Amino acid sequence: MPTFYFWKNWHHPPFFATFSDLTETSLGQGTGEGFVTLVSFLTHTGTHMDSPRHFRRDRWYLHEIPADRFLGEGSVLNVPKGPNEDITVRDIEATGIEVRRGDLVAIDTGWHRRYQTPGQDREGAHFYFTQHPGLCRESAEWLVERGVVTVLIDTPAAAAMRLTEASA
Repeated sequence: MPTFYFWKNWHHPPFFATFSDLTETSLGQGTGEGFVTLVSFLTHTGTHMDSPRHFRRDRWYLHEIPADRFLGEGSVLNVPKGPNEDITVRDIEATGIEVRRGDLVAIDTGWHRRYQTPGQDREGAHFYFTQHPGLCRESAEWLVERGVVTVLIDTPAAAAMRLTEASA
């Protein structure tokens, strides 16, 4: 019978580990000697990337994305925003930082400071995931027109939550 352990870390989302006798593995029968460890967590835990295929069937899977989309030069744009606020073209231009073709652009809205786990504050965690700011259509198009290859942002999604289907 597996034993479940739960780690509560106040700085990161929780994860579970299952320790099982090797006679009970998810891969079938084991030898009965030793132990196997399974660590599982949601894919939207911590830093992650959605592949274009996540949104459109005719786009890349994660393993198909060229390496230069993950490595390169770019800028960090400080664009402080509050709940459900749009990051506009005016906001991006007001940073005074040049955005060049081929750049990886990181946008710091300050939203990461609001992160709460449900164990810390259930309502605060819900607020963090359902009220975050993000790019509006015009600013996303502006970044694409300038040839930006990757956008990184300190919110749960690139678009403001009020603009996503989940909020509808």
